[in-house]
Amino acid sequence: MILTTHSQEFLDACSDLAPTTTVAKVVDGATQLSVIEGAELARWLKEYRLGALARSGELEALA
Repeated sequence: MILTTHSQEFLDACSDLAPTTTVAKVVDGATQLSVIEGAELARWLKEYRLGALARSGELEALA
């Protein structure tokens, strides 16, 4: 299942169910997809919700 959103509240609701998180951003006019998973994502989710990471810019910085 693929879900896409700009809602930090929706991301917060999915924080416990996030085995793979893909961040999309535009670089030089092209869409770039980056997958954040495994130990790196798990480490961040111990202290933060996905919505909080998105609000702070950290989620995009991880990508």
